[in-house]
Amino acid sequence: MGGFLSEVIVHPRIEVNRSKFPFNLPAFRSFDRLPLHPDLTFFVGENGSGKSTMLEAIAVNYGLPAEGGTKDHRFSTYDSHSDLHDKIIVAKAGYPAEAMFLRAETFYNVASYVDRQARSAGGAPRMGWIHKRSHGEGFHDALASLKPPGVYFMDEPESALSVQGQLKLLARMKWLIAEGSQLVIATHSPVLLGFGAGWIYEFCPEGILRREYEDTPSYQLTLDFLRNRRRYKDILGPE
Repeated sequence: MGGFLSEVIVHPRIEVNRSKFPFNLPAFRSFDRLPLHPDLTFFVGENGSGKSTMLEAIAVNYGLPAEGGTKDHRFSTYDSHSDLHDKIIVAKAGYPAEAMFLRAETFYNVASYVDRQARSAGGAPRMGWIHKRSHGEGFHDALASLKPPGVYFMDEPESALSVQGQLKLLARMKWLIAEGSQLVIATHSPVLLGFGAGWIYEFCPEGILRREYEDTPSYQLTLDFLRNRRRYKDILGPE
């Protein structure tokens, strides 16, 4: 069991303006404290709900680059992250040797950075030569380079992966947790959410709420589509 991060709280000595981003988002309006599961915490929600903003803030507060990578990676191609990381406290129960932030949106930038660093040093990058691989293969190479126990943040990793690739990620997640790691993942994927352990938080108009797997919109909408594909085709599909 990892349990390196126990909870996220709004900094009690910093005044928070609830009319400004991200505290003006419906999910954040009553946010003051968010416990984290010692093994695995999922963030789910619609686009723009704030789940990736929260994940990013926790990772940056933990000392990781906003665009992804490890604490040793220092680069920025475009400074677009919020200042939420300055307004929260991440309660820590320990410090693992390893930490990494993997986000599909900026994975290309991380790959370019580690490639340049490796070429300058005359060696090979730890994650391998990712640009010589497909997006999904490179993402799996990065996952294979993780050395548990550690704290790992992943933002919508399914964006890089096929369904089969997501099943492979589930197996990797199981191994990482068994080796004492802690994971926090923002996702839309009903496959990843089906891991069967940890906590799921939905970022929704009512706040940031714990959900069971079968109660998440990702599961319900996907299941409804698969069961009623012809109805969706009649409504949305081609003639």
